[in-house]
Amino acid sequence: MPPINKHISQAQSNISFLNSFFLQYANDWAITVMFYSSLHAVEAMIFCEASQRSVRNDFEYELHSKTHDHRERQVKGLFPDIHSAYLELSQVADNARYKVYKFRPDEVTFNFQNYFKPIVEFFNSYFTSKPGYSLNLNQLDGVVNSYQTKSQP
Repeated sequence: MPPINKHISQAQSNISFLNSFFLQYANDWAITVMFYSSLHAVEAMIFCEASQRSVRNDFEYELHSKTHDHRERQVKGLFPDIHSAYLELSQVADNARYKVYKFRPDEVTFNFQNYFKPIVEFFNSYFTSKPGYSLNLNQLDGVVNSYQTKSQP
């Protein structure tokens, strides 16, 4: 399985891809990409936690998740502050991928602000002491703010 820096790089690559079309078209893909960006951010944190715990001979958590359910349980145990956001985003992404639900822009912005952004903010605070271990949402924040300004009566 990839090390921390590979997960972070993939998460940022996904966010860059999301920037290229966010709220313009393919809202189902926006939800999916937000989820997979979160997945890689979470995997990086799990890897870090498990590495630290293995030094202490605490093998309750593994370096990498084997399945989505396994990852969700690890998030619940290791990062309860973002568990509900991660679980909600996972379920919404399932709707996008498997139930062919067509998301409206306001639903995408809701999921961005209430689930994706809190996960990324938690990730950034988790890795505060590690330069280069951060994810940038500035461009997406700008798109969301612009959308909300235009959609207000």
